Amino acid sequence: MSLVNGQWTLTYDSSKLSPVTVASGSVMPNVSAIVSSPSDGTIKGNFTSASSLYDFTTATEFVTVTFNVIGEGTANVDLDVIELSVGYETDSDLVYANAVADSAVQNITGISGFSDFTMSSYSEITTDSGTTFLKGDANGDEMITVVDATYIQKCVVGTTGYSITLEIGDMDNNNTITVADATYIQKMVVGSAG
Repeated sequence: MSLVNGQWTLTYDSSKLSPVTVASGSVMPNVSAIVSSPSDGTIKGNFTSASSLYDFTTATEFVTVTFNVIGEGTANVDLDVIELSVGYETDSDLVYANAVADSAVQNITGISGFSDFTMSSYSEITTDSGTTFLKGDANGDEMITVVDATYIQKCVVGTTGYSITLEIGDMDNNNTITVADATYIQKMVVGSAG
């Protein structure tokens, strides 16, 4: 599957974060998308191609933004994927389906040609020291699965041998790790987190 078109909005706390580079081609790998200049904590992007599909087989990141930290405290960065169509080409046609419509994930597995379609989301964070981690990857296996939700649940109840940092386990960004964070990961896994 490849991407046909999409529209998204990224919001961030501009009193604590400043985007380093936001230009077409740098925010969306493999897409020369129209990306708006950051303003008031918002970056918007959209793209469409009815003639050639956007290949994400080598660069799986949908949106990548690097920030300088300019303030103190917790800062949220939220990506709202408003529209996203995936598709493939046949000898004579472009076949596509809307995987996200009006900011809601759509189940397209019942559409002919999309029965094996899966979609997942994750946030990767790189610190100044160069340490990279996936937010929500509680067990450190570089994947976000229901196992991570179970790991967080074990941390919450104090099971011996289980611990996690706020950076990784605090999915709802309320500065504490609770069962709600495990639930958020479960929703991510099935594509209904928002």
